[in-house]
Amino acid sequence: AYTLYEILIVDAGVTDSQMLEWLSAMAQLGASMLRVLRYAGDNNPAAIRNFAAEQSRGEYLLLLDAQAVICERDWLDELLNHAQRPEV
Repeated sequence: AYTLYEILIVDAGVTDSQMLEWLSAMAQLGASMLRVLRYAGDNNPAAIRNFAAEQSRGEYLLLLDAQAVICERDWLDELLNHAQRPEV
């Protein structure tokens, strides 16, 4: 339901041809809210996340695991409600 977001997909050295094809298709969508980033550094998860965070344009940052499954339409609204609480 929340529409003011961007999705950053980080390619940290993908070699699988099907995944490369998918990443290319995502990059060609041209949507301002979806960007594919190429990371050329070491295969260090923290460095990859920091790279993505540096590229983000939003006020809030959510690092979502590739295996996460979204089950509810308002999941992002619910997370933002917690992030916007004064004590958080």
